[in-house]
Amino acid sequence: MKKYTLFSYRYISMARSLTAVLTVSVIMMQDDRVLLLREQKNGGPIYNLPGGHVDTGESVMTAAIREAEEETGFLIQLGSLVQIFNRAWEDGHHSVRQTYTAEIMGGELKTEEGSEAFWMSREEVDVIPEEQWNIGTKQAVLLGLDGHTVNPRHVAWKE
Repeated sequence: MKKYTLFSYRYISMARSLTAVLTVSVIMMQDDRVLLLREQKNGGPIYNLPGGHVDTGESVMTAAIREAEEETGFLIQLGSLVQIFNRAWEDGHHSVRQTYTAEIMGGELKTEEGSEAFWMSREEVDVIPEEQWNIGTKQAVLLGLDGHTVNPRHVAWKE
């Protein structure tokens, strides 16, 4: 088995090569509050950032802008890359998510059916239990609230 690490904090064991699903998410702030979406999944509420899959042939940044508008109604300008979250499961599912900050440039808040939007402070984010978050999302939100950005020199796979 090979072991891989990204930023020395997430270890993944894989027995075979995998095809990764590339996704994006966006941290939008207003008055020191972050915009979160809540959906009902697996019998309970799940908090997430606006975002989704990168379409074939689409750039990651274009996907982030498109997904933000589709899920929130906001037109945005992307800021900094906050997190690259990498996860591989033993069943062969593998996903990589890039999370960016964004400035709201226009539009009106609207959500897709089955989703609710909330502006939350760091204190409100802190008290939501980890099991009520999409995997890796709470960490991305906290990194964004703390002003963290990814140094491109540290974005590398190690074997």
